[in-house]
Amino acid sequence: MAEEKKVETQTTEVTKNEEKMIPQSEVNTLAGNSREEGRKSVLKDLGIENIEDTKKALNEFKKYQDSQKSELEKLTEENENLKNDNHTLSAEKRTHNLQDETKIILKEMGIEDSYSKTVVKLMDSADIFVDEKIDVEILKTTIENTIERDLPMFVKNTNKKVGVEKQQPTMKSSSMDYLEQKYKNNPYFKK
Repeated sequence: MAEEKKVETQTTEVTKNEEKMIPQSEVNTLAGNSREEGRKSVLKDLGIENIEDTKKALNEFKKYQDSQKSELEKLTEENENLKNDNHTLSAEKRTHNLQDETKIILKEMGIEDSYSKTVVKLMDSADIFVDEKIDVEILKTTIENTIERDLPMFVKNTNKKVGVEKQQPTMKSSSMDYLEQKYKNNPYFKK
């Protein structure tokens, strides 16, 4: 009887060890199968039997919706797209014209025209355009103010200096003059 209990105990332990050891490939297969079963049940609940057929039907439905749009809706969308394109091109043209006029004025002022983009970015160009045309006098005044305020180094004939100016040391005529100046209040210094 004691032997039977030992055999049953050993058999139970071996069975428990065998149940615990499942290869990773089987675990992956089981997980994949349960995931696939879950997906199929959700699709079945939605009434979808074949995924490819459903994708085709959805694409056909989208085409049907597009074909049902009225001619007016299509023209309205196209009109909005053209307005956006026109606005973008108009802004680019204004910027290009402004840079061209700025180059001309910079040349007149004796400044390299390669700085025109910098000057255009720094200046306030809101008042320069009158009825979509550039008012050259206002532009010239605005450029001069911008250069004076933000870019004084562009003007060649300016007395303004950018940065900190160091004072130049004055030259002493001789070492004796230097000593006299340094020790003028010292009673022990002999001249």
